[in-house]
Amino acid sequence: MMKEQVFVDTGGWFAVLVGDDKFSKLAVPQYRLLVEAEAELITSNYVVAEVITLLRRHASWPAFHKLANQFKRIIGEGYVSLVNIGSRYDSPLHDAFMHWFGEFPRERLSYTDCVSFEIMRRLDIRNAFAFDRHFQKAGFRLIPGLP
Repeated sequence: MMKEQVFVDTGGWFAVLVGDDKFSKLAVPQYRLLVEAEAELITSNYVVAEVITLLRRHASWPAFHKLANQFKRIIGEGYVSLVNIGSRYDSPLHDAFMHWFGEFPRERLSYTDCVSFEIMRRLDIRNAFAFDRHFQKAGFRLIPGLP
């Protein structure tokens, strides 16, 4: 039996790491269930960069340092697969990311959202551990569901 694949977005990581985040009470138990079920958790280096940036904006230096190290441990524990996207802006992969902006011209997508959608499409991942309705609009299932 294949493990369930779940893409972990910035908002999912942030809610797991930051106890006072508005989605933390939903995120933490769901994240534990995913880990216990040995779901294949997938994220990207773009998401990691966003998480680190948000953590720094949210917390004082000592708190940030602690949270960033906790995040580094989680990523390094072996049950999270990290998709490393290269930096070549002129690559065909970049064109695939840009395609998503055209698919949803009225939405204010981030470039990282578009990268995430394309990773999910290419790896046939249907589930996103996220709190961003853009994932639903792009045809993916949010875990946990939004209230």
